[in-house]
Amino acid sequence: MIGIPWKTKGRDRSGIDCVGLALLAQKELYGREYDFPFDYDPETGDENILLGWLEDIADEADIPQNGDLVIYRMPGIDGIVKHH
Repeated sequence: MIGIPWKTKGRDRSGIDCVGLALLAQKELYGREYDFPFDYDPETGDENILLGWLEDIADEADIPQNGDLVIYRMPGIDGIVKHH
């Protein structure tokens, strides 16, 4: 994934954002493809779309496996951590 440029809402090797990086890695390394809600926009802060999608596809794991993705919250920060 090194060398792929940043692109908001990017989902392929022409450009990716944070979610795009996770989706592309899952696809290329593990053969997993997910339907992602493309109306999610990290710029607007509507993380409910992202959280709903994660609840549909993800399960908590006691023992991590190759390909697992870590989702975390930071104390004192409401919602999902965002950066630009």
